[in-house]
Amino acid sequence: MTDVTIRTMRRGDWPEVKSIYVDGIQTGHATSIRLHERHGFRVVGTRERIARMTYGPKAGRWRDTVFLERRSAEH
Repeated sequence: MTDVTIRTMRRGDWPEVKSIYVDGIQTGHATSIRLHERHGFRVVGTRERIARMTYGPKAGRWRDTVFLERRSAEH
């Protein structure tokens, strides 16, 4: 098992963070809602069939959008 430390993101972290987001976007899977929920975010709404994917394994399929919010740094 790998130890994990959660800390505030620093400027030097961005290249790796960006790589994770780009990979998620390119594959059509973006980011995980469960990951966000574990860090204090909650789902406040959804919009169905916002747009069709034009790339990745889900090309041609309609995609939904989930709106998240986090009101405080406490989680």
